[in-house]
Formats: sequence, C-alpha cells, structure tokens
Amino acid sequence: MKAPGHTARFVLWFTAIAACLLAACGEISNPEGYAGFDAFVEQTRQAYRVPGAAVAVVRDTGVVFIKGYGLRSISGAAPVDPATKFQIASNSKFMTGAVIGTLVDAKRTTWDQPLKEHYPALTLATAKATSMVSFRDLLSHWSGLRAYDGDLLSRLGLGKAEIIRRAQFMPLDSWRDQARYSNMGYFIAGEIGAQISTLQALDWETHISQALLEPLGMTRSSARPLDLFADDNHVAGHRLKNGRVELMDLETDLMGPAGAVVSTVDDMGRWVRMLLNRGQLDGRVVLQPATVDEICKNSVETGNGGFLGEPGAGFGLGTETYTFLGRRVVTKNGALDGVRTYVALIPDLKIGIVVLANLNMTVFPEAVVARFLEDNIGPAGKDLQADLRDNQQKQWEFVSSPPIYPSAPVKLPVGLASLAGVYTNAIYGDFTLTVEGATLKIVSSAPKAYTGKLTHWDGLRFLLEWPDPDDVRGLVEFQPSPGLTRITGFIGVMPDATYRKDHQLFIIDYGQFTRN
Repeated sequence: MKAPGHTARFVLWFTAIAACLLAACGEISNPEGYAGFDAFVEQTRQAYRVPGAAVAVVRDTGVVFIKGYGLRSISGAAPVDPATKFQIASNSKFMTGAVIGTLVDAKRTTWDQPLKEHYPALTLATAKATSMVSFRDLLSHWSGLRAYDGDLLSRLGLGKAEIIRRAQFMPLDSWRDQARYSNMGYFIAGEIGAQISTLQALDWETHISQALLEPLGMTRSSARPLDLFADDNHVAGHRLKNGRVELMDLETDLMGPAGAVVSTVDDMGRWVRMLLNRGQLDGRVVLQPATVDEICKNSVETGNGGFLGEPGAGFGLGTETYTFLGRRVVTKNGALDGVRTYVALIPDLKIGIVVLANLNMTVFPEAVVARFLEDNIGPAGKDLQADLRDNQQKQWEFVSSPPIYPSAPVKLPVGLASLAGVYTNAIYGDFTLTVEGATLKIVSSAPKAYTGKLTHWDGLRFLLEWPDPDDVRGLVEFQPSPGLTRITGFIGVMPDATYRKDHQLFIIDYGQFTRN
C-alpha cells in the first residue's frame, strides 16, 4: 500500500536522515541483515591484530553495509570511520585501468594501439617490444617486464620522463608469453595516458582526478600520497614485528599509477557501485558498459587461482579474476608499508566488497572477502579461514621474519674497506658504498639519497637490505679481478634452494653494477 502525499515525502525524508545518522556512526543497516558478518569482521580483525579497518558491502543500487573498526593508530584513541583515509596501494591499478578506459571511450586510443605512436620516446629492451607494446600489454602484465623490476626507481627522486627513459635498460624475460607483475608497466601506462588525455592533464595525478575521482564524487580521494595527511582523519601504518604490532611510516615515494591513490571506504563504495552498474553512477556515464566489461575480463589467463584453486584465473586491465564455485569474481588487492586492501566484485550478482586495513603482512582482507563470497555464492566445501590462518598468514610472517645467517660462513677473502667505492648501473645510476662498522652503507646519488646496508653473508656475498620493507632483501655478490687485486663490481644472485627455504631471501637482480 502506497503512502499518500505528505506521508510519502516524510518517509523518504526520515529514511534519508536515518541513513546519514547511521553512516556517521559507521554503519548502514539494511533489511538483509549483516549482524553475523559484522561480528565476524570484528572478531577476525582482533584475531589478526589489525589496529583499524573499514569495510563496505555494495550493490548496484547502493551501499548496504559500511563500517569502520578499531583505531586509526595504536598511538591514539581516534576510531576508524567510513571517512577515514587509507592508502589503497595496488588497488590504484584498477583505477588506472579505468582511466585508460576513458581514453578508449573518447577515441583517443585503443587498448591495443602501439604506445610508440603516442609517446615516440618510449624504448624497451627489444625492438619488437618497443614497436608493439600497448596499454593491454602493460595493464595485463604481459609486456615481458620482469616482476617488480624498477620499483627502486621511485625512491631516487627521478623525474617521470627519466624513469620511463630508463625502462630501455630493463631486461625483458620474454614477449607476450607469461604474466609478470610489473609496477613499472603501470607507471608507463598511466603517464602516457595522461599525455594523450583530452583533458590536457599535466600529469597522471591530475588526469585521474579529472577523469575519474571528481566525476564519481570521490571527494576525499586523491592520487597524491601526501594528501593522506591533509586532515587528522587518516590511518597510520602498522606492522607486526617479533609478534608485536608497531607503528611504521606510510610510504610516499610511490610509482603513482601503480599504487599512489588515497581513498576512504565511503568513496570506494561509489567506485564499486559504478563498476557494478557497468560504468554509470547516479545517472552519469563515467565509462561505457563495453569498456567496463573489457577491464574486468581476462586479457591473460594464468591457470588455477582464487580461494579454491579453480581454473580460468587471470589478469584483466587493472584487475585479477578467478572463479568461486564456478561463479566469476573480479578482484584487486594491494599491499604497501602499513596497509592492506582488497576489492572484490561478483558481477552477475551485482554485489561487491571493499576491505581496507592499516596493517601490512596480514591476510585479514582475504579472510573477510572469503566470508563475503561464501555468504553470497555458497559454502566453499573446505575451511577457508583455517587455510588462510594456518598457511597463507604463516607464509607472510615467514617472509617478513629476520634472516637467519649461515652458521659457518665462508670468510670474506678481502678487507671490507676494499669494497668501498662508487658503483654504476644503467637503470639505477650511481651508488656509493662506505664502511660503517661491520657493514657497508649503500647510498644512491642525486637527486635523492636512498640509503641501505650490506651485511656479510659468506665469501663475497652480502645481504642487501633497504629501509622500506617493500624493497625486498636479497643477496649480491662482489666480483673480483684475477688474483683478488681489485673488486670490479657486484651483481644480484639467486639464493640456492636451502637459502630460499631457510633464510627468506629473494633474488635482487638489479643487473650489473660496475665499479668506477
């Protein structure tokens, strides 16, 4: 029975005011009921010792659940709410894919047009890749750029054009035969996209704001990392160290299109609702439906994946996909110093979820998403929570635990001082090594000094560590001239099987460093 006249307007007015009040308190109630889910999120947050989190469940018709949990920082008592700012880390890649999509819609480019036609200075390591590489190649990690290669460039204070120029020195593993997760690829794609924008943006940060964030009404979102600190309602970063939660600096030296966006769970709800509506939000067309479909489908298949290891997983254009009990799920997750994020969409059910957390190295977001998928698709037939807790979380903790040095290392065959000097690399430039106690300090040259340390491992091998946990530690080996008369350079080495298992090391393949 319809309410007549003034009564109907009063009901609508009261409903809107009630929704606003509930949102201010951190939660929107709904007739479907999320009490059990709410309790699960809070219990799981505490179990994984996450200081603060924000979660939203979104349908194409609107946000049906939104809430902040815990604290912005362990150093205070301010709570997380739906307007609290987080770094969304690699969920920025999802948005970068969408921004390139706006250029496709505007007929400024296509997904497969060679980028050399837009940016003649672009040069990769092979002539074939240089002439053919496209937005699709870069956004689906299909270009041959090696996984995480070039990430260190964001620490060195280089200009954007200079970073793109140095891509020519990065070896390509292959060409269009295997997906390799490349932040550098996203940096190149985003910056070239900004150059061809009809908005005449000067940089990617302006481009994404004008093309996506502003049209979506994401008023507390930005592609400039320092905007996180524009007001007090933002999280601090945290990590687990020796079983304790401690504060850590949030990262601000980021490869913009790969991971620099700052947002809130409230704003992210608008982003997800647009995607579930295949490009529209509140009557405004942000992307064409076919473009959203292209972003969310597999451009590259990677085999089995997802929580159940089902076939058909892959990379889209800023997205990752898998199936859960045969139903397609479109996702993107992110991790940076002090934060973890996860967005998951079930397109044919027109529902999605956003999870933001201010602790790194935690599977808390995956645990919440797993519960969401079971609630909306069906029971997994296995204990997903136990698997996350007993396997994946332990792997994260193992990787981040202190290295275990060899019990009987081979003695350094030369004096430590003989390793000091300036070493040059085509990609990363000059680094100066100086003796500092029993270790070597390694510092990049101008425009910005970035300092790490080298600790003896065995023989001429040293463990290289940087202050930023995202820059993984690994072994380098110094190279002597005949007769050990002079050290001529160093190169990253792959730890053998024992090291990989027992010492949590990664390859650091920055290429050859030659001593000046």
